[in-house]
Amino acid sequence: MPDPGSFLDRRRPLVTSLFPLRHRDRCLRTCTFVAVLAAPMLSPLQSQSDEPASQEIRNDQNSGDIQSAYESLVRLHETTRQDNSVDFVVLARKAEGQLDAEQVRSLYRMAAQSLTRSEPSADHADRRLLIRMAAATRLEAPEQVTPILTDALAELSQPGIQASTARETSLVQISLRSAWSHLTRSEPAAAERLYVAILELLGRRISAEDPPAATWDSQRALAMLGRGWATAMQADKADQAAQRLQEFIDAYPTHADAARAQAMRIRCLKSAGNEAAWKESIAEFLQRWPNDPTAPEIVAELLAESDPERSELQQVVIRWLDRDGDLDRWPLELVGHALILRGDSLPAERYAALQRRAATESSDGRIIAMVLNAFSDSGRDAASERIAAAVIGGSIEQPTPMSMEAACRWAARTQRWTLLALAAETVNLLPGEADARTIHVDRLLAEALLQTGRGDLACTWWAWVVDVRGATDFASLLRCAETAVADAPIDEATRRLDRVRRCIQDSDGRLQAKTHLIDLLDADLAIRRLDFDRARTLFDAVVRAPGTTAALRGRAQWMIGETYFLQHRFADAIDAYRRVDGLDPGGEFAPASLVQAGKAFEQLGRTRDAGVCYGTLMERFADSSYATEARHRMAVLSGRAETAPAGQDSSSRDSQPAGSRLRR
Repeated sequence: MPDPGSFLDRRRPLVTSLFPLRHRDRCLRTCTFVAVLAAPMLSPLQSQSDEPASQEIRNDQNSGDIQSAYESLVRLHETTRQDNSVDFVVLARKAEGQLDAEQVRSLYRMAAQSLTRSEPSADHADRRLLIRMAAATRLEAPEQVTPILTDALAELSQPGIQASTARETSLVQISLRSAWSHLTRSEPAAAERLYVAILELLGRRISAEDPPAATWDSQRALAMLGRGWATAMQADKADQAAQRLQEFIDAYPTHADAARAQAMRIRCLKSAGNEAAWKESIAEFLQRWPNDPTAPEIVAELLAESDPERSELQQVVIRWLDRDGDLDRWPLELVGHALILRGDSLPAERYAALQRRAATESSDGRIIAMVLNAFSDSGRDAASERIAAAVIGGSIEQPTPMSMEAACRWAARTQRWTLLALAAETVNLLPGEADARTIHVDRLLAEALLQTGRGDLACTWWAWVVDVRGATDFASLLRCAETAVADAPIDEATRRLDRVRRCIQDSDGRLQAKTHLIDLLDADLAIRRLDFDRARTLFDAVVRAPGTTAALRGRAQWMIGETYFLQHRFADAIDAYRRVDGLDPGGEFAPASLVQAGKAFEQLGRTRDAGVCYGTLMERFADSSYATEARHRMAVLSGRAETAPAGQDSSSRDSQPAGSRLRR
């Protein structure tokens, strides 16, 4: 289960949209309203204390000695348990501009504290509320304001204690503002306490009115929503948060924030590990609020978790993917998951739009890679090939370079070389158009041409990769040299080989293996020059080198046989071919050596030995591409044995040296 704290933390900014601006503005206007409202009631009030100290304080106030009055009142507060709240508020108002701001604020704090020294009563409910609200509107720190408001709310929630409706409404408004402040400061526990106290008071007032006042009801809606949200922001209260959010939705199903409340409830249920309720709440959300802006994110998170099993939820999700929502607002993760879940079962227009977004908006190519891999893993190769072909072949215009690379990588990994080669043939190798492709895309297109036998075009592409795209890695330089040895002029091929040799001089590892690969190409180039002795010397050096792999030894030994075959030295060719299987048993060149040895035996007129070679090949390598050729040669030998006159050479033009194939 993901950490619920971090999961919810990511969504705290959503609180800003929880309360419409009109409510926040109304809360801010409350400060001025309360201050004006408080003034007329406090002036005529007399202190509950008639002690001489209180009279002295009032005398100091009347004479203008505010500092002395302040000091005396503070001493009185510290040395007695009497309620001097009115004296504190009156002095605070007179001290404006005469004492510093902190001293004035301290008077309001002590006024609120002093109220706790006397019991509340119905007769003094308005006065006590005004004192607390005056203090709350003057103090700035939420940690000072919240206890004052909580005390006021709790006092008015007691049976028989009630202030005027207007003043209680103002109290709730300023309390909502304070709770909001706690939410924006990431103090959900303090906000929760305030919301709970607000709801306790509103519950009593609403139950006493039939029907309840519209103001009470709107404040209750905000408080219920705020309580649920504040609870959701506490990682250890996910279950309780889900319950409170559901209470809000049940009470106010048409509220403008009901959809957002359900969205947060979904996340709380997931965080609490209540999978059944989580999925049920998603289904309800998509049915009631299919076009809510949070719907795409919720569906994306669901599909990222798992493919919904066959259930009501799956059907709801499928209907939503097929019909609802603005595709342009879907997060890219959802675009990918929708393609994976529905594929071409989506309506054609939506399917095409999702493919286009996946290819043209995913800057890192991750979405295309995710879709293609998921299709392949689930056996939907045809669907993945269609998407890859659309990206690579140009049906989707202007895919991001990394989306193009992801499609090309998938095609190469699944051996779709023809798809890549066809795309390569349509590309104009112009520097101005190269920015639409990564260098790795060009490598894969060049490789596809080589793999599909388009050697001359592959040579051009690999030269482009090295000379224009600036590839300097050993693999690219080697491929460039290889295609040049096969198809470029000898001078160019020599230059390409020299560059690869210079490259490995600074190599940090596998120097010997890289040298062997270059020697093989050098030997191939020697064959083009008809310098067979040099070619055999280079091949033999690879065969004898201690660090050479079995595959390279087999290839080099086979090429030695090929050089002899080209020189019509068939007996030497046979000896060379026979060594291949011992160097690389069952390797790629073992069946090739058998078929070539059979041809060499035919050239020497030893058809029985040729038949043995072909028969061995068909027995040991029945699935290789050479088995077909061996069967053909066996058929030729059988037919010739039946029709040839006695004493005639059984060799034929079918087994002339031109039948030898040089393979790199």
